[in-house]
Amino acid sequence: MEKFMSLTLFAGLCFLCLGASQYRFVLFSTPKTWNDAQIYCRKNCLDLATIYYLEEMNEVVKLIESEGDNVWFGLFQGKTRIWHWSLTARDFYKEGEKNFYNWGTSPNYHCGYYEQKLFYTRACHLKLPFLCFDDTKEGPDQYVMVDEVMGWTDALEYCQSSYTGLVSVRNDAELEIIQSLAVNASVWVGLFRDSWVWSDQADSSLRNWLPGTSVWSTSSDTCGALLKNESGRWGALKCTETHPFLCSCLPENKHMHFIVRINMQNSALDINDPAVQDGILEQMKLRVRKTGAEGVQLRWRTQSDGNVFDKETP
Repeated sequence: MEKFMSLTLFAGLCFLCLGASQYRFVLFSTPKTWNDAQIYCRKNCLDLATIYYLEEMNEVVKLIESEGDNVWFGLFQGKTRIWHWSLTARDFYKEGEKNFYNWGTSPNYHCGYYEQKLFYTRACHLKLPFLCFDDTKEGPDQYVMVDEVMGWTDALEYCQSSYTGLVSVRNDAELEIIQSLAVNASVWVGLFRDSWVWSDQADSSLRNWLPGTSVWSTSSDTCGALLKNESGRWGALKCTETHPFLCSCLPENKHMHFIVRINMQNSALDINDPAVQDGILEQMKLRVRKTGAEGVQLRWRTQSDGNVFDKETP
């Protein structure tokens, strides 16, 4: 992949969209498979919809309430299970804090609990007390110990409805706060793993599955859908089913165009090969993410001849 970034000698237009908080959801009612819906959204908007906050779900529910079918959005089942903290606010984590996993033993199950400054895992349906996080408070008051025992998913639901969510533990200072509350108890925290991936590769860890839904398998033929008559709850359906779909789009005045010049050091590469273009774009996206920018979407702008790049005349 690195060689794509060392290419250069062609000129082309790069299409840049800024500000995840500025996008809007658009519902398209013509049924398509998940993959065809993804292609359509990428061509006509940004991508299939990524949802970051439960508050955004209120907008989504209003948008799809008159739709008589399930609605695709941007989540699909990948092949690798990845650990997440369930709190998903964009500015909530500093560098490295999303991966603050102080494991006591090898994580074998899908839900994480805290005990004596270490994290462990166990089956998600087993019942434990748990810790909630309240973003309306300050300092130690943000952390709320709940002595009632529940499974991990029920604990998540309780914290989301009563406070903000299950607690994230981002650093050593928070470990100390958690220890002062949990003492010698084993308590659920907002640590979980699954193999679900967003179409635009966003790092949103929001999950809003229908209660009782099993979402821990590694099957790669299922995609996320907003379920009709379930108040926007999510379900996992076969990707080959056809349904209306929800895209993330931006108003026209949020589009910015930039010229990109690429110096071709490897003449055997075809700069208008989609695979080569995808490689370049992925490297550009990686560089943007390293700057800490949130919600930036990049894609190539196709010219009238169907190509992205033209050879630059000396």
